[in-house]
Amino acid sequence: LATASPAESPLVEPIYEKLKARKDVRVGMLELKAGPQLIYRTSWLSDTLQRTHPDVILIPCDRVEIVPVAMVAYYLGIPVFHLFAGVGSTGTYDDLNRRIISSFSHLLLAEDDAAKRRLLNSGEEEWRIHIVGSTHGDNMLVDESEVPQGRYDVILLNPNPANPQDELRTITWALDLIRPNTPTYWIEPNDPYGHQVLEWLKKAMPQRRNVIYKPHLPRPKFLGLIANSRRFISNSSSAVYEVPLLGKKIDVINPGSRNNARTTES
Repeated sequence: LATASPAESPLVEPIYEKLKARKDVRVGMLELKAGPQLIYRTSWLSDTLQRTHPDVILIPCDRVEIVPVAMVAYYLGIPVFHLFAGVGSTGTYDDLNRRIISSFSHLLLAEDDAAKRRLLNSGEEEWRIHIVGSTHGDNMLVDESEVPQGRYDVILLNPNPANPQDELRTITWALDLIRPNTPTYWIEPNDPYGHQVLEWLKKAMPQRRNVIYKPHLPRPKFLGLIANSRRFISNSSSAVYEVPLLGKKIDVINPGSRNNARTTES
């Protein structure tokens, strides 16, 4: 199993634990450091995969760091299974990464019929596509140890450097939604480019004393903060997948177009 992001790891862990419990399977985790610079390290990946030579590599989602893993495995003749293939998002570089990974994959593990249709429309062969559902709801442990008292809002915006105009509109929209007397927690995204956006916001908005910038949170604490918020302003997939499973009344606002094509059939 290959992963490159703290946000991806909880989606892979339920599969890893089930495979680990089986006596007829040996499973390992290839954890890559986040950052697009890894795309140039194909020789290291080639050496690693030739040395370990797994029977199958399971690759989730759409991180740029995972693209060379799929490519190298394909040319080494190692079967690649792509988890969350065909997921819909709009106008982001995630779409391009996801399509590239699927192109190098032997089996495409889709979460629902909508994802399958996207894969078929992109020219993939139907026999390669298997609807397996989603692991978003398999790891929903909630930690409320850092939940503040009182009412508050949460903002989480993932960057979209492939579409700067949409990114600027999304940030501007989110800023306009901040209420001056409501504590607002702005969570740092996982994307390295997103760290730059957050640093820019810190410098640009020193006057917004009610905005509290939070570094990346472990998933249980992240879910705890969201579960007790009044409003969740976000273009993250968590607004579509995880929030409905929390069983809380949360006003979810999706700024921008990033989540327009996402579905929750699974």
